Amino acid sequence: IRYAERIQAAALPDMQEIGKILKEYFILYRPRDIVSGDFYWIAKRKNKIIIAVVDCTGHGVPGGFLSMLGVSFLNEIIVKDGEIIPSLILDDLRFKVKQLLSNTERDDHMKDGMDISLCVIDRVSMTMEYACAFNSIIVVRGDEAIELLADKMPIGIHTKEEEHFTNYMFELKHDDKIYMFTDGVIDQFGGTKNKKFSKKSFKELLVSIHNENIAKQKISINNTMKKWQGNHDQTDDILVLGFKI
Repeated sequence: IRYAERIQAAALPDMQEIGKILKEYFILYRPRDIVSGDFYWIAKRKNKIIIAVVDCTGHGVPGGFLSMLGVSFLNEIIVKDGEIIPSLILDDLRFKVKQLLSNTERDDHMKDGMDISLCVIDRVSMTMEYACAFNSIIVVRGDEAIELLADKMPIGIHTKEEEHFTNYMFELKHDDKIYMFTDGVIDQFGGTKNKKFSKKSFKELLVSIHNENIAKQKISINNTMKKWQGNHDQTDDILVLGFKI
């Protein structure tokens, strides 16, 4: 398992390269069981930055296997094929995942797949194109948390699998802070009543810390989650990626 963790870490984008692309950013990455079903993917093509935050079915070894395949699929779609339109990337990714799942003999593979938020940042035009499968994106501007909603269908076999993902455009402003995350944060049980942390609480947290140095924000989120979790087990893999425009 520890060796698998090292292999998975090697497949993720290099932190120094991420620093060159995003400049001011943080990544809070807390696998539940050493190997994670969550992963992040970042690349730059010409003047566009492509960022994906992905939550694969499961955690531990099964989630880790699917995450490695997800990294490979995104490399093929974006690096090899050169696709940089978010909705088309998600359509292509779903096709590849469905092909993979259809080769199995399990009868419960409809539960398998990925939730993802994917955006393409153009710092020249100050725009962000995005497409999301279940996982939304939060933009904090001033004291407001703007949630960019996701299509309610996963990357995988689903009743809506014939529908195309929606491509959205969002106008950026300097000092916008963008947060991409998996549901391990909002679904973490804790507090005095052992309830989920909730998206509402997460938005309030982001607004309360958005003026902090971006690196310090990671510490604030992690400390808040640890305090909320208390003596409860970690519910799921946790991944939060935040960056400043």
